[in-house]
Amino acid sequence: MKKETKLIAEFMGFTDEAFERVNLLTLKYNTSWDWLMRVVEKIEDMGCEVVMNNEECTISGANDYYAESIGKSRRGATYNAVIEFINEYNKKK
Repeated sequence: MKKETKLIAEFMGFTDEAFERVNLLTLKYNTSWDWLMRVVEKIEDMGCEVVMNNEECTISGANDYYAESIGKSRRGATYNAVIEFINEYNKKK
């Protein structure tokens, strides 16, 4: 989970200097809708569409980015799709 939290934090603009001052365990992207929705909003601001239905989440749109996840919960599926999206985004940067 620590690896995924760092991945999201970097996507959200955290720098190496910020990581020195922040404990990754205090970042709640995997447990809080409020935290996760900030990431979803950034993805949408990039021109992507994020669709969440029950235990599924699909992210599609800008620059052929695409991620899809099915999880045990809506939040879990969204979190997993966000991770997949960021990994694909980083590969294409």
